[in-house]
Amino acid sequence: SETMNPGAAQSTAVRAPARAAPGTAAPAVATAARESREPQYVAQSDVTSRVPARSETPASAPTQDTVVVRRSSPSISVETIGPRKITIGKQATYKLVLKNSGDMAAADVVVNIAIPEWAEVVDAKSTAGLAEPAAAGENHQGLLWKLGTLGASAREELSLEVVPHKSQPFELDVRWSQAPLASQTTVEVQEPKLAISLEGAKEVAFGERNTYKLTLTNPGTGDAENVAITLVPLNPADGAPASHSLGVIRPGEKKTIEIELVARQSGHVTIQAEATANGDLKASLEEEVLVRRAALDVAITGSKMQFSGAPAVYTIHVKNSGNAPARNIRVACRLPQQSEHLASSNSATHKVESNMVQWTIDSLESGAELKLSTKCVLRAAGANKVEVSCVADGDLQQVAIASTQVNAVADLALEVADPSGPVPVGQDMVYEVRVRNRGSKGAESVDVVAYFANGIEPLSVEGGAAEIRAGMVVFRTIPVLDAGKDIVYKIKARAETQGNLRFRAELICQPLDTKLTQEEATLFYTDLPEAPAAR
Repeated sequence: SETMNPGAAQSTAVRAPARAAPGTAAPAVATAARESREPQYVAQSDVTSRVPARSETPASAPTQDTVVVRRSSPSISVETIGPRKITIGKQATYKLVLKNSGDMAAADVVVNIAIPEWAEVVDAKSTAGLAEPAAAGENHQGLLWKLGTLGASAREELSLEVVPHKSQPFELDVRWSQAPLASQTTVEVQEPKLAISLEGAKEVAFGERNTYKLTLTNPGTGDAENVAITLVPLNPADGAPASHSLGVIRPGEKKTIEIELVARQSGHVTIQAEATANGDLKASLEEEVLVRRAALDVAITGSKMQFSGAPAVYTIHVKNSGNAPARNIRVACRLPQQSEHLASSNSATHKVESNMVQWTIDSLESGAELKLSTKCVLRAAGANKVEVSCVADGDLQQVAIASTQVNAVADLALEVADPSGPVPVGQDMVYEVRVRNRGSKGAESVDVVAYFANGIEPLSVEGGAAEIRAGMVVFRTIPVLDAGKDIVYKIKARAETQGNLRFRAELICQPLDTKLTQEEATLFYTDLPEAPAAR
């Protein structure tokens, strides 16, 4: 017998003599089996520990090499027991004993007994399996014992009845085979992963500070080493991205950092973050946030041209074109110098010392518009600017300006005052002529003439140089009568006849194409009527 190595065909041969002496018992021959163990091969895992350059959490200890699989092979031996000498034509009995002294079962065990063609196997019995002649094309000869599985420490037997038909020696060649053994185990391969999430408000107000939580998790099976997170500024002008080191994140672990963000632009902005770790691990996040902010649009409209002294109306339009309410709105309208405030809408207040009109509005919703108005008199000639400013919470401020060209004009007025009541004939009395410039510009080349009806003659003049003629007074031309100024002429005259006698004054200003006339009548009498007699 011999020991069988796994996966290889083995053989043992017993040489039989040509013939044995009749009646002589053949001694039993046994080939002792030698048992041996084949070398054991152990698969080992090779794990390299990487230590991050900078880490807040110490890296886990390197994985030690361990025995991951240990397998033993079956140890098969075969004993062939039978006579060394047999007689031609007589039946001889041989027994094959198959043993597995190992601690593992042998699978697909097949034993091939090589018997020459001139030796007849008249009977074959086995304790397990099936013994049958080898079929043609199986590359075997003689008898095949298909045993199947031979368990650990198991023993099976095959008994053969053989009749030789030739007188010549032959070799009882026994070979066996089994399925090759596989030494395998499952090696766990760990894979770290990174995931990133953001927790915080989806809508924020412009300029307000908001706190967000960035959470990094490792949903994998291995340690994520040298984890770092990079934040991209909301506004590219704010500088370069900021990075933070988080060290090692073990499987199932999470780490959270708080970030404070201040939105400096309105509308939709994107929070961007990227996490990296050893082994080209990456996880990125893009979260859109709506930044709400009010936006003020201010405009002022009014007359482009205005005459000095005439009322002017200005309309102020305030609109919130943003996506959030505007709070605590203050509107201020500065009127031009020398202008006079008349009235304003919406309960405005007017500060005389600064000539400022002011409004206060608690809030203005998104898309809403407010209309305000103010009325004043412009007196200064030239360009008059009306400036309006609008401010609100959140550093909102807008300014608008309206300009009005004010044209100054001379506005002359002529007034005549005659003696009051009836006047006796022959008594001196005084007529008063007043020339006034009510405009904003000086009046040039002003001529004044006084006319008396027949029966009245002028005697003297006060207030300016003049030429007295029969029934009239011609005053010297006034070169310039400044705006807001007046000249008063007094004419002394005497009536020579009685009756209602008229006095007329005329003003002519050629540059202004102005002609004014003022006329009055005075009753003159000689004798008073007698009173009726008393009864």
